Amino acid sequence: MRRYLNYAIVGAGVVLVLGTLLAPKMLSWWFTSPVPVPISCTPAVEWTAHRLIDTQLWSILIGLVAGLGVALGTRKKAEAAAPGTLPQGAPAAQASTSAEAAKK
Repeated sequence: MRRYLNYAIVGAGVVLVLGTLLAPKMLSWWFTSPVPVPISCTPAVEWTAHRLIDTQLWSILIGLVAGLGVALGTRKKAEAAAPGTLPQGAPAAQASTSAEAAKK
């Protein structure tokens, strides 16, 4: 089951990247009129699609930095706990085995 989930996640990521790269061209093609018209929406559509991709990339970067900040912040709190103690919410079975290991 885990293998299927990994393939699904990788497949979704590949399609997400391809969709992001191809979206501006596809939208531009979709809104290009086959006959000459006095008003064309193509430049506005291309600008909007590129702006959307820029926003997505900035969001990914901000999320990455925020996630790393949270990970590093929680790591420091865990290291600051006294040696031989477990963080809050640790199962009792682990608490007894770590206490026995500390006595040895």
